[in-house]
Amino acid sequence: MWFLYAFAAAFSESLNSLAGKFQIAKYDIGILAWAQRAFGLLILLPFAFFITWPSLNTTFWLATLGSAILNIIASLLYFKALRLAPLSLLAPIVTLTPVILLVTSPLMTKEIPSLVGILGVIVSVIGAYILQSNLRNEGFWRPLTSLVRDPGPRNMLGVAVLWGFSSPLDKIGVVNSSPLVYSTIIHILLCVAFVPLLLRSKFKMELFQWNGLWRFATVGVFSGLTSIFQMTAISLAHVAYVISVKRTSSLFGIVWGKMLFKEKEIQRRFLGGAIMLAGTILILFAK
Repeated sequence: MWFLYAFAAAFSESLNSLAGKFQIAKYDIGILAWAQRAFGLLILLPFAFFITWPSLNTTFWLATLGSAILNIIASLLYFKALRLAPLSLLAPIVTLTPVILLVTSPLMTKEIPSLVGILGVIVSVIGAYILQSNLRNEGFWRPLTSLVRDPGPRNMLGVAVLWGFSSPLDKIGVVNSSPLVYSTIIHILLCVAFVPLLLRSKFKMELFQWNGLWRFATVGVFSGLTSIFQMTAISLAHVAYVISVKRTSSLFGIVWGKMLFKEKEIQRRFLGGAIMLAGTILILFAK
């Protein structure tokens, strides 16, 4: 069951990215970051009213606040990346999150990587190289340094790193509450945190107009569904397992980029994304 939930999270996450890519062309980052959490919260609240809430200890609140802070930054980088680069290029970069988990998991969940896990890291780096291999004529290392030097990939790489730290915190939060309780509270915190950006947005009045309202809602609905699926999966399996499967969203993202945005160089990006995904699968089996 954990695999099905994780795969559902992957598909929902790809639709979340797709909706964000559509809306970022018109709206600013602040209102989209708020809408992602606010409308996601509307999906979560009806379920949250009909469950028994556990007592929440200090460990829960520390993990939840830590994850919220990391996700505030990640959300802003996420939408900024979508504005700057093609979806098919950005989507595979988040498959590097399980690579980050090789470092964060031993520190936060006491899971030690094996030789297979290290091999997975190497394979993921190869995939990242192929993803940007069109830059090889600028130097052998250029495809990898582009992840840091080019604004769009650099922002999404930042998202991948931040999620590598926030995912173990999500696990701690879920273990000390429940998937639905944790998802609801984290969305509340993020929704409140983005209110100042909402108030500064020149598009805030479109929340009261149907044309704008449904556009914002599409971003948030998939965020709420992704959170429910992901946190449920995390409650049933190791966080590295879940995040590795969830990263199949990158392949969906490449497909959406080709079908809906007519993005170029899809074959190379799909190959690079598939190899990066193979690296995460090796990491999965290393646990």
